[in-house]
Amino acid sequence: MSNNIKLFKTDCHTVIDRSDVNLKGLHYEIVTEVHSGGFKQKLLYIRETKATMKERLSEYLFEWAYDGHDFIGFCEEDFEGYSEFNPFVSEPLVTESGTITTDEPLFMCVWNGDDYQIHTQATLWQNFKDTNLFDVEEDGWCVGANFPMLMERLHLELDFTVYHNDNMSIRRIK
Repeated sequence: MSNNIKLFKTDCHTVIDRSDVNLKGLHYEIVTEVHSGGFKQKLLYIRETKATMKERLSEYLFEWAYDGHDFIGFCEEDFEGYSEFNPFVSEPLVTESGTITTDEPLFMCVWNGDDYQIHTQATLWQNFKDTNLFDVEEDGWCVGANFPMLMERLHLELDFTVYHNDNMSIRRIK
């Protein structure tokens, strides 16, 4: 069994096909999958046997959840608003004492010159995917580059240049 497998020790509710499901007592693992363009997304996979899941879910939910796959998987949005415990939310990227808690590259983002936030590529996506920040038509970050292209460059290279566009600046800090 992987060292990354954890147990839902408290109630953790999500929805499978409009039905509330409590995952308490089940084992899970959060993995990072890399999509085209280098975008990373964290996904949660239930690490239980099909027999265990068949006992926990109705026949319909069991079939719906597996949908022909060998696993049941969730993304972070599957837990938002359904449960007080969100397995994707862990300790902050930087603690109050200044300790960095991630191995991922970090970016200092500044909006309007006074709103400072530290992000990973994943937290930028999670927080701003519904805005125009990731719009491929917005190419004002550097010569011919849109934000996804800039993020790929910053993620792969140790480039600590400050980049500006409209009301936002970004700089890789780790």
